[in-house]
Amino acid sequence: MTSDENLSTDLNASDSTTTETPSAKQSSSRRLLLLLGVLALMCGALAFDYKVARPSVQNAHDAVADLNVMHNAVPQFNVMTNQMVEEIVGKPPADTFKDGNYTVEVYSWQSGLPFRTYKLYAVYQTVGKNLMLFRLHKFNYELTKDVIPFPESTVMKATTEELAAYKIEEDLAAMESMRYLEEYKSSQSLYTPINVFKDISPKSSGNPPTGI
Repeated sequence: MTSDENLSTDLNASDSTTTETPSAKQSSSRRLLLLLGVLALMCGALAFDYKVARPSVQNAHDAVADLNVMHNAVPQFNVMTNQMVEEIVGKPPADTFKDGNYTVEVYSWQSGLPFRTYKLYAVYQTVGKNLMLFRLHKFNYELTKDVIPFPESTVMKATTEELAAYKIEEDLAAMESMRYLEEYKSSQSLYTPINVFKDISPKSSGNPPTGI
């Protein structure tokens, strides 16, 4: 290969490198802009979570709880119903489910991320035809059996000595009752009623009455 051919090859390579460099820079800039855009969206979502969504749940929880305390403190006020809670929250519940004998209404707020929501749970007892507010949960719900555990029933088994002592006490009580009964009967016999008028009834003399 001559020197002219080598020079031509070097020039072609230099030209191809020069033409590819702007395209590579443009692609790199696009990737950087995309990453910056995703980062900005994530920062905005986090800011919305902690500045809007979570405070909204907290404010609704505090407003309902404060009014419930006031209603419980004043006998003239009615109980907190689900209609009153809905009015305070400012929107209808997103979901309703049963937890044993309790009715749970769920209020939902959208977070900054499309797949995440923050929730307020209002738990009600049925009183007549109304649902009375029983408790509140924010963000996470706890089942009634976990919040108010019911004690397990226990069966007390008496020992042989305890059964024998109980039998003796029962026999003594029966004997005491019999003694009181006998004393009562004997005391009643001392007060047998006597007909004091049986000997003073008028007796017939056998003679007819005479006129005056």
